[in-house]
Amino acid sequence: MNMRKFAIFAATLLLTVSACRSGVEGFELSGTVLIRAAYRDSQCASDKAKIEPISDETALADWWRSLAEQQVPAKPMPQSLGAIDFERSVVFVVFMGRRPTTGFGIELQSDRAPVQRASLTIPAIWQEPPPDAMVAMVVTSPCVVFAVPNDQYETVSVRDRQGNALLEIRF
Repeated sequence: MNMRKFAIFAATLLLTVSACRSGVEGFELSGTVLIRAAYRDSQCASDKAKIEPISDETALADWWRSLAEQQVPAKPMPQSLGAIDFERSVVFVVFMGRRPTTGFGIELQSDRAPVQRASLTIPAIWQEPPPDAMVAMVVTSPCVVFAVPNDQYETVSVRDRQGNALLEIRF
């Protein structure tokens, strides 16, 4: 690991530990939950950035069918999606929306997501190609499907490394 990467890693770790210990402006941190990325793709057929909840196996199958029908040949549902236990998990799809080139994507920053009261915060990296990158001029629509422990979340938000809200959904 080069020195620059180590310094970034150390600073990120220090900030993360500090944030977890201090809470957020008057709210105590209720804890964290394990978050698992079950699927990601660069062609998810959504024009807009959004969060879409998936409540059960039938809704997941319907979502997958609409996505798979747009691809030739249609892909079977990945085992990682079929293995989701909806008795224990709730599933969300985070869509980045239509993008003009390759090089865009969504990554989870961590395998843990903070929960404050009934608000779940997904720590995400909203990837964009560098301005001088050579990328294919292909319209993409990145998404990631993730599962978290089943709970009654009132708000789910996606935030970047600086804590800026990228997306939010209220129930």
